Amino acid sequence: MLTSKQPLEEELALLWHNHFATNASDIAGDTGDPSSMMLDQHGLFRGYGLADGNFAELARGIIRDPAMLTYLNNDVNVKAHPNENFSRELMELFTLGEGRYSEHDVKQGARALTGYGVKDRAFHFELNDHDLNQKSILGRTGRFNGEDFVQILLEQDACALFIAQRLYRHFVADTFEDEDRDAAAVIAALAQVLRANGYQLGPALQALFRSEHFFAPFNRGRKIKSTAQLIAGPARMLGTPRRDLSVIVGEMAIMGQRLFHPPSVAGWEGGRSWLTPSTLMARQNVCIYLITGVLPAGVLASQHVGIDPLTGGMDTARAGYDPSVLLKSVDHVTPQAAVDHLTQRLLAVPCDRRERAALTAYLVHRGGQVTGDDLLGLLVLITALPAYQLC
Repeated sequence: MLTSKQPLEEELALLWHNHFATNASDIAGDTGDPSSMMLDQHGLFRGYGLADGNFAELARGIIRDPAMLTYLNNDVNVKAHPNENFSRELMELFTLGEGRYSEHDVKQGARALTGYGVKDRAFHFELNDHDLNQKSILGRTGRFNGEDFVQILLEQDACALFIAQRLYRHFVADTFEDEDRDAAAVIAALAQVLRANGYQLGPALQALFRSEHFFAPFNRGRKIKSTAQLIAGPARMLGTPRRDLSVIVGEMAIMGQRLFHPPSVAGWEGGRSWLTPSTLMARQNVCIYLITGVLPAGVLASQHVGIDPLTGGMDTARAGYDPSVLLKSVDHVTPQAAVDHLTQRLLAVPCDRRERAALTAYLVHRGGQVTGDDLLGLLVLITALPAYQLC
């Protein structure tokens, strides 16, 4: 996400990692080193979950994914003792949503998934452990296996609607009310596009990104940046230097998003859960680090320090970054012009008059020349604004 020339691909890979959430630590408890299985799962997301991918193939792949099978205990799902864990989450969290299936469907789905296991960290189907008898799932009856089970789920209208809602929440708004007719209409249209195109993701994403609704002013700032988005932002929008990834990963854990270690099979809750007193401090610390090179408190590496310890002033030489290039399109650089240009560039919603006045006063107090050092401080202040948390 920090360096890719195809940022949408990384955003989609993260979306599916959160949708089909799998915690590497829990897998490690059963298998030792989980890295190969997590890498294979990540490859699955990149193979079928990007703009040229297909959700149907992604769903079919996830029932053969060793990491997921291990994480949700399907590696011990055998006909003599069916385990319902994967069947339940496949319907509730991955395809249909809560309340769109019965406990009977869960039990029958578990039977369809018997024998789908893992051997030597690879998918293994054990026929002797598979229930070959008839099952009844969502009104359909037959000698269903796992692939049949997934197909039945994909044929439900609720499935396309559920995935459309997932796309909408990820790219447009964290939450929306049932009576929000505009959102409901867009989601219904996305679901129709998914169904009409056999769950190909490209047509649905194009329909969303080309819609007037996506660009409507009232949809700006309706999402709170995830930790990953917060960190990728300065690197991509400001062109900040590459910083120590170990520091960034450590701060991400403090902020509540340790990649490949979601808190549960439901993934990261997102929205307002990203913002707590402790995470807000960490979110500001990591922005300061990305912009200035100044390490968060408690991290020892003095050579990264980018603030002059004698004056407290920002030092572009030590930071390895001069943001003056951000103002190259501004004809006459004044404190007011610099504030207007950078807040427009960095904030999803305008800052209020008092905030704008305070930012301008900071530059005026610094002498009004708007040097690179001054801009480092200004960027730190902008990223501390509440509006910076929104996208």
